[in-house]
Amino acid sequence: MGKLDNRIGVAKILLAMVIAVIASLGLILIFALLIKWFEWGDGAIAPVNIIIKIISIAVGVIVATRCGGQALKRGALVGAGYIILSYIIFSALLGSFSLSLENLWDLMFGIITGGVIGVTCNIIKK
Repeated sequence: MGKLDNRIGVAKILLAMVIAVIASLGLILIFALLIKWFEWGDGAIAPVNIIIKIISIAVGVIVATRCGGQALKRGALVGAGYIILSYIIFSALLGSFSLSLENLWDLMFGIITGGVIGVTCNIIKK
């Protein structure tokens, strides 16, 4: 039963990463519409981008930790996986793949955010 549990856990983490990216895409579309309708300046993009990442990671972590157990690990994996998957998708859409120090900071942000949200979800459940 151990191998089956591991496979289910991996599948749940992968599903959570995909759901987080889908949530991110939806939030980005909503934000793009809001920018167009309200004619917000470019200054709103960076902070809202961070908020979108946090919300998307939270959605993914909630999916990954719903059945409990290893919340910190699952959260960190979902956060890292979300950052990597969204980097690949958005780089492909832009037609440009280039790694920088900013990408490393983004990855660390995803790992830490996912871990904190995972632990928080675990505490709230109890």
